[in-house]
Amino acid sequence: MNQPKAVIFDMDGVLFDTERVYLDSYIEAAAEYALADIREISLACIGRPTAETRELFLKAYGSDFPYDAFFEKAKAAAQKRLQNGYPLKPGVTELLEALSEHGIPAAIASSTSTKSVVKTLMRSQLIHYFRHIVGGDMVRKGKPDPEIYLTAAALMQLSPEDCLVLEDSPVGIRAACDAGMTTIMVPDLIPPDESLRTVTAAVVPSLRDVGVLLGLYQ
Repeated sequence: MNQPKAVIFDMDGVLFDTERVYLDSYIEAAAEYALADIREISLACIGRPTAETRELFLKAYGSDFPYDAFFEKAKAAAQKRLQNGYPLKPGVTELLEALSEHGIPAAIASSTSTKSVVKTLMRSQLIHYFRHIVGGDMVRKGKPDPEIYLTAAALMQLSPEDCLVLEDSPVGIRAACDAGMTTIMVPDLIPPDESLRTVTAAVVPSLRDVGVLLGLYQ
């Protein structure tokens, strides 16, 4: 695989092993409300912005479901689980170092708010690796709409076809592919189906495998 002019990362589930933390926190909060199918609903929310997550919950559990109260309980449970730091996915630092050494700039395109992304990256001492950060609050339409990835490319002054995207979720893959970018899936909680394998350049088990594909390691 040819080396791209830039690499754009999703954050949760790609850089950080946080999606399972959020899933467990949703399940914990759901116990108080006796919610059915909470795992399936939570998985459907992966990669989506907050507003769409709310809509999915209200559609599943009724327009009178107290989503805000539920979300605050889930958020508190997640913060408790993450109080000692955000667990990195395998190969994160190795890949970011290799990209830096080869002069390939990196960016973030996450459905999470920009403020939260910056806070997480600073706490994890990774922020210096990223030239641009695009949070979900910086675009009108969230993933699977391609706007967030097109915004990242524009900020880097690159054409979409010059960018490589690393994603873990189906909605993120769709967004990147619709933006016209080469996309590698690094699956987390949701395994790829045949349709995802068809549209991605590769499906690999870890970020270190991305570096191998790009020929970044000696």
